[in-house]
Amino acid sequence: IKEVIEDEDEKVLYRSISEPIIAKGEVIGAMTAIYPLQTPFSHLPYVTIRTDDRWVPIHLNDIVFLEAFNRKTHIASKQYKGTHRDNLSELEEKLPAENFIRCHRSYIINFHQIKEIHPDSHSTFILRMTNGSRIPVSQSYAKRFRKLLDF
Repeated sequence: IKEVIEDEDEKVLYRSISEPIIAKGEVIGAMTAIYPLQTPFSHLPYVTIRTDDRWVPIHLNDIVFLEAFNRKTHIASKQYKGTHRDNLSELEEKLPAENFIRCHRSYIINFHQIKEIHPDSHSTFILRMTNGSRIPVSQSYAKRFRKLLDF
């Protein structure tokens, strides 16, 4: 079972496995193991995207941002733009937290690719990325974003 525990500042993803403890034919309890969700890309630092005419493996360091748009996940890297078959939430679970952060319900960014942070209305921000894209940080993610980047 995969669960998301939310508190004021952050989300924690974990998996748990439970086995019943049976004595004399009756369930008297359960043994539960809880461990952090591992990143499947940790062994392979690439995401393969579909461009107009081919598939291109993109190193995670080269990804600038991911965007959910028109029921597809679009990935922009330093050189390529394309789509991925997984939705944004599925990719969020797979991407390493030390590089990627959700900043909006439709965007995940590689914070090593942030060039500038501009204030916007109602305590939100606009991120100017290394490829020139402008990505919004919504109110619901602004506090966590500030805390993570320490400003």
